[in-house]
Amino acid sequence: MSIIEKVIGDIAAVQGTIVKTIKQNRYHPFRVDHWGDLLQVKMNIRDGPGQSKEVLDLYRKAAEAHYKIVKDMTETINPKDEPYLENLQTPVILELLYEFDPEFKESMNRLVKAIADSSDMIAEEALKRCVGAYGPTWIVDYVATPGSLLNLFVRIMKKTKMKKCYRWTFYTCVSVTRATSYCTMFGRKLAKSLKGGENISHATEEETTVLKKMWLEPMKMQSETLDEMGFTSFDPEVYMRKFKNEVKGTIKSAVAGRVHYANIVLIPAWGAGDFHHIGQSIYNICKDDLAMAILESVTGVLINTLKKGKGKIKRPFQIPISDITAAASMYIMRMDGFSERNISDLMLKRFYNLALQRRGILLTEDLIPEFLDFLARGEKIISGMPVGKSKKIGGLEIDFSPIDKNETIQSPERYSFPACPLTARLSSLLKFADDPFHLESDPSLSVFLTNIMALTPKRATLPVSRCKKCSLSKAIPQRCKHCLSEELK
Repeated sequence: MSIIEKVIGDIAAVQGTIVKTIKQNRYHPFRVDHWGDLLQVKMNIRDGPGQSKEVLDLYRKAAEAHYKIVKDMTETINPKDEPYLENLQTPVILELLYEFDPEFKESMNRLVKAIADSSDMIAEEALKRCVGAYGPTWIVDYVATPGSLLNLFVRIMKKTKMKKCYRWTFYTCVSVTRATSYCTMFGRKLAKSLKGGENISHATEEETTVLKKMWLEPMKMQSETLDEMGFTSFDPEVYMRKFKNEVKGTIKSAVAGRVHYANIVLIPAWGAGDFHHIGQSIYNICKDDLAMAILESVTGVLINTLKKGKGKIKRPFQIPISDITAAASMYIMRMDGFSERNISDLMLKRFYNLALQRRGILLTEDLIPEFLDFLARGEKIISGMPVGKSKKIGGLEIDFSPIDKNETIQSPERYSFPACPLTARLSSLLKFADDPFHLESDPSLSVFLTNIMALTPKRATLPVSRCKKCSLSKAIPQRCKHCLSEELK
């Protein structure tokens, strides 16, 4: 089996199992043992030709430890706690790396000093986030876009001397993975302090203190943050302590194998964290038959296209997961005459109304920009030449038959006023807008990128250092002046 066939097989197994589990259980209360089939798939992922065993061990061991620990602590997960399940691993890994590498810990101390010296910048960015100065933003974007935490930390660290591998590890911890859950809440302490009547100096000091503590005591900070957010499913402190004991040897082996620290802090969060793609919230979404059909058919397009076109994919890192799922999602939207610009205009106007109505809402992580970029990418692919790519990605022709043959998607009159079912499919597809990674297939991307990192273990793959052609920049071009994507080298 070639490495490309192996990676495509892993993608199909992970995503197929998730969709199958959701479909089987969507009318039942979620139980932790519903993760069992996905765990088996992850544990069965083998080392392919030229791949680092240490990298794939990080993924497998994290998955095994997570399932074992959570299952021993609880039978179910409170839906509001689900997003934090992928934030419990990185604080543990950071503290282990501090133990194993004194120079890395010293670099962390330099970062903390740089944070202390950047209070004015921190205050400015926190206030901009509070008032929505950049428009909709994704705070933990994988690219240094305006309003992202990565954008802020690129500037904070600009004059801080440390090894490039350490610098990239810190970048990874405020973008692709989370040093703590506070990464998704940046500005919260400042806003709360101001609302309580404190002056801007005191509020800034509180925000800066939290950002420093995030690196100095990540496990303690994570536990305190989840306590403040009302996490009730299990004791996160106990989980992290047990997880640390379980993965310590695997992390030590990865360090000895010279796996890049940016990969070491990230892969366990993928192996353990994406179990949350099976949970009560997605069960509730998929109680809607159209939503279930959309998730199922988009997955079908992904798997069919990759399997039929694997001979045309020359290198494993060229496997176009997001492009295929984006094209499939936009293909469904186009059935009723909607475009990405329609949705972008809607979301942008909604953002500014919401900013005036419920200002604090802007301090929660907003994935709408990612959803809009996702749709824009799909629209480009399905549009005809010369504007688009005419349903092809390179030499790969997208197989839309899982959508065309899906009886539910092709019968929207069953889910609307039968005489004019013109928005039924759109309304169901928009149920994924707040978390597009169900459609974009975050678990597929995670296992795919883990495989890529196993081929290049000594190189940091993420975050991305190029312009992502943000959809919102078409409506707010001045945002681009504040983007640091091209500077992230």
